[in-house]
This record gives sequence, structure tokens and C-alpha cells, in this order.
Amino acid sequence: MPTFSNLANAASVAGLIFSILAFVQARRASKAAREARDGLLMRTLADELELASHVSEQLIDFLVHGRLSEAALKSPAMGRESRASQPRRSPRLLRVRVPWCASAICRESASPIPDPSALVV
Repeated sequence: MPTFSNLANAASVAGLIFSILAFVQARRASKAAREARDGLLMRTLADELELASHVSEQLIDFLVHGRLSEAALKSPAMGRESRASQPRRSPRLLRVRVPWCASAICRESASPIPDPSALVV
């Protein structure tokens, strides 16, 4: 019996150590995911700023050289450029989950059994 108790204690300690290691790894993975997301957002923002800078340089060039019709065509393009934003959530995650008994609940609440006005025998 003492050997079983010692074995159970050793298994408990091993389980605790494994849980602690899993927790540490999960925190590291979470931190790495945050850093990757932030890096992607920064890179996207830098690309958008570079594109806006390029379009504005073209617009200034058109205006300086008197090519107003080309400038008029290029200026709306600055407002149409996409903006850096966080990725949208998957539609699968936005789905509303309905309990399996919801249809029965709706039927009952929509047409409850009426109470008789008098005693029926």
C-alpha cells in the first residue's frame, strides 16, 4: 500500500509540473501571437502610408505641372484607398448558438394551453 501511495504522489507531482509547463508555454504562445498581430498591423499601416505618400506625390506633380485634369482624376483615389484595420472575426465565431430544445420552447410560449373559463367534466 505505501508503494501505491508513493506512486500516486509522484504522479500528482508530475501532473502539477506538466500543468505548470503547459501554462508557461501557453503564455509564450499568446505573447507571440500578440506580437505577430501587432507586427502585421504595423506593416499594413506602413504599406498604406507609403501608398498614400506615393499618390500624394503624384497629385502634387500633376498640380505643379498644370495637369489639372489628371489631378482631378487622381484626387478621389486617395479617399478610396483601404485603411489598416484588425482582421475581422470569422463568421463561424459570430454564429448564435441555439439550444436543441429552443423550438419546443418557442412553440410552448407561442401557443400555450388555454385555461378553461369554467370547470369541464
